[in-house]
Amino acid sequence: MNNNLNDKLYKRFGLELRIEKVQKGFLHYVRNLIDDKLEPIRYPDHYGESAKLYKIQRSIITEACREMFLDVKEYEDFHYGFEWFLDKLFKTDFDEVLIRLQILINLIHSESFINNELDQFVKELMNYLQDYPILGLTLKTYKTRPPQLLPSTSKEFGETIKDTLGVLDSSIEYKVVIDNYEDGLKEFLTANTKARLKDVVEDMYTSLDTLVQIITGNKKSGLRSLFVGRKLIDVGFNKWQFNIFNETKDWMDKIKHGVSKEFDKTDIETIILLVSRIIKTVIENRKS
Repeated sequence: MNNNLNDKLYKRFGLELRIEKVQKGFLHYVRNLIDDKLEPIRYPDHYGESAKLYKIQRSIITEACREMFLDVKEYEDFHYGFEWFLDKLFKTDFDEVLIRLQILINLIHSESFINNELDQFVKELMNYLQDYPILGLTLKTYKTRPPQLLPSTSKEFGETIKDTLGVLDSSIEYKVVIDNYEDGLKEFLTANTKARLKDVVEDMYTSLDTLVQIITGNKKSGLRSLFVGRKLIDVGFNKWQFNIFNETKDWMDKIKHGVSKEFDKTDIETIILLVSRIIKTVIENRKS
């Protein structure tokens, strides 16, 4: 992991910049960033299009409460609804805040009327995450999809994830692959048990199954069809790639089916990187 902003300053005074301190600072920063960059939906009456903004605010709060399992009836004054919502947003564990923040980004993105404000918010958020890689987070932007908070265990890992998602984002036909791949990444972000790490592997495997089905037009095919069977599907792997990717498939199979029980988060990170390489290789070979 790269050095974080102020690391050297803390070390100069014999102090360690701990993850808990950075997480707390991140939440303060995000709260202030929402105040600064998303003002139109916080204070609609400050703008000429206040009626439309109030309608957007109401829509965001109502849907956010549904997705966060909160009771929308807990607030009474319509004009203070968003401040109430923000208080709820940050009063929980850090992992839960990340989920709620992602829901908020998704909902604001769906309202094209305020996408300029969201773009500014995302830009500043990305800068902060780059300053503090200790948070293990990155933010991926898309052409048409909402920006997504994703894990970034290192600069190289983050770049690989963004590069892979960029390749998938090149065509609408890969939408389901992105969904499965992102599901695995988001699970990996907070996974702290073998059961949850196993879920990551299953999502990654599904993303590859789906990719093969898309390029073959056959829903009965899947990842195994590239390596097992009388007539293998040719996606342009050279002999070294074939062997490495086949071993990756076998490794995931053993974890999925409970044969292999000795794995940790570092192992799953390696699998994600290998799956990313498979995705990129298949799509690039298909283009050529």
